[in-house]
Amino acid sequence: MSPHGVNFFIMENNNIYVSQEIIERVKEHNTEAFEQMVAMISNRITNLAYSFTSDKELAKDICQEVLFIIWCKISGIRDNLSFKNWVYKITLHVSNQKLRKIYRQKKIIEKSKTKNLEESMDNVDIGERYALSEKIDKAILKLSETQRKIFVLKHQEGLKISEIAEIIGCSPGTVKVHLYRAIRNIRKVIDEM
Repeated sequence: MSPHGVNFFIMENNNIYVSQEIIERVKEHNTEAFEQMVAMISNRITNLAYSFTSDKELAKDICQEVLFIIWCKISGIRDNLSFKNWVYKITLHVSNQKLRKIYRQKKIIEKSKTKNLEESMDNVDIGERYALSEKIDKAILKLSETQRKIFVLKHQEGLKISEIAEIIGCSPGTVKVHLYRAIRNIRKVIDEM
């Protein structure tokens, strides 16, 4: 809480919203406010980066780069909602850059984790859950890059279609098509296993 009794951040549905007050203070290059922001969002950035890279150290590096970009370019952010989407967009962009670099070096690291599939696995015992989870992970790896991004943002990060559209830079209808195809492709791959 601030000295004025105002919450600096709220965690809602596993999404972090940084208060407008902190954003404004960081825009003024207030290092204390930036440290507070880093404490609030660094784990979220690292987890998102990890979901695309499956490499903890690479995810930490991406987080550091994203935080640096935030520090340097935050002056263009209007409010905390656009800030959240902006951070997702930067994280996706930096993750893609790092993966492309690794690909060029013939050291591809591809594995995405999905944690929010428990709804579909409620009636399955632990051994079956593990086996299904392994199949899903393998199926996700076979998705196109766009389908994989959209699937992870929707089912792991819990974002809305409109938020994903803004982050990816396409229409909500396009996101729905890619999401439908991703789910269809995952089911097809699992059925063939």
